[in-house]
Amino acid sequence: MCVFDSNVQVDVFGLDCNKIESKIDDVDNSKIFLAKKYKLNINSPITQQIIDSLDKSVDSFISTYRKSSIRAEVPSEFINQTVEEALKNGNSTIRKLLTDGRFIKK
Repeated sequence: MCVFDSNVQVDVFGLDCNKIESKIDDVDNSKIFLAKKYKLNINSPITQQIIDSLDKSVDSFISTYRKSSIRAEVPSEFINQTVEEALKNGNSTIRKLLTDGRFIKK
């Protein structure tokens, strides 16, 4: 919660709310940019997982977020690449395995 203190909005910890809101906007804009770049739906929780995991290996991403059975379908050249590298490649198989909701670990 922000309150006014000498023409500066500060939160209960004394932090400048305008700076905090600016940082939040930067993060949101960055995520929107990445979602557009990789042609993902920004409102999807799956997209949030992917954007937050771009620097993880495909193997690690699958272990954390996807059913382990899809590992057998992942082309071997992608298993040690980062999620970002795999999406940049444009291979429809890896893209489907990483983004399709049917493969989410429950």
